[in-house]
Amino acid sequence: MTKRATKLIESLIPVTTYNELDKWAGDFFRADSPIKLLIVLGPPGRQKSTIFSQYLQAQHLFIKGHVTGFELYKQLYYHLNEIVVFDDADLLLEDKRTRNLMKNLCETTPSTELMWTSGAADQLQAQGIPQRFRTSSRVVIIVNDIEAAAAALAPILSRGHGLWFNPSAAEMHRRVIEGGWFQDQEILDFIGQFIHVIADPDMRRIYQRTKDMKTLGNDWRGYLLNTIFSGQPSLRISVTVAIDPTLQTPSDRVERFIQLGGGSRATYYRRLGQLNMTPNRANHEVLRPQMAVE
Repeated sequence: MTKRATKLIESLIPVTTYNELDKWAGDFFRADSPIKLLIVLGPPGRQKSTIFSQYLQAQHLFIKGHVTGFELYKQLYYHLNEIVVFDDADLLLEDKRTRNLMKNLCETTPSTELMWTSGAADQLQAQGIPQRFRTSSRVVIIVNDIEAAAAALAPILSRGHGLWFNPSAAEMHRRVIEGGWFQDQEILDFIGQFIHVIADPDMRRIYQRTKDMKTLGNDWRGYLLNTIFSGQPSLRISVTVAIDPTLQTPSDRVERFIQLGGGSRATYYRRLGQLNMTPNRANHEVLRPQMAVE
């Protein structure tokens, strides 16, 4: 992560639980909310958009991804004085025209003036849209790619509240279970065993894509281990070896671990310790305790 992105994160309000983010969303959408601008940053796949979209109403403006500056100007007029939510706003912030519109929209004054001076006046006139207007819209900006957006956000961030939402894997797992939308208990149990070592808890990659793999009859456990331990081959190999039913003894597992390039015998046992997996010398099986989600 660049120094600029790190500095930006340090300036944000840390939010680590879904209950906290739920409250921020609910407070923003209150009719009497004093929050004019709320910026939510965080890694993808954490349900940031889902939490805010549940409050959207028909009169609100929801912009996902990129639109042209001209189209954004028109939409802001059509939704005059209404709440505006920019989802996946990374590209909008990189584009000069859309970024300038967003900056003007996010002024701290009760209402702000927007204008379009880049031509197409005849098109605006034909659609009954003035070349300048005032609006009191309140704004949510949701960003996934903090590296790309760091420079563009700097002049906007001071005008509102900025949140850094990065829940732990255990917190995300709890949310998935409580949400009830994911029903495959076998996958949930398997993920739960390794929840304490998941560094990048992306719901889409860890839950939904695993379910897709299983539905298609593919090796979903192998996919999941590759995803969980991406960039950590020694840990991935140790788990693969530990759950291999064809390996009957600890010696068999150590030998396979070394053959697969996981490291030495000592490394294998260190990895088991990291994973809370301990060899049971009485029956030569590896115990894989279910990780409790409090």
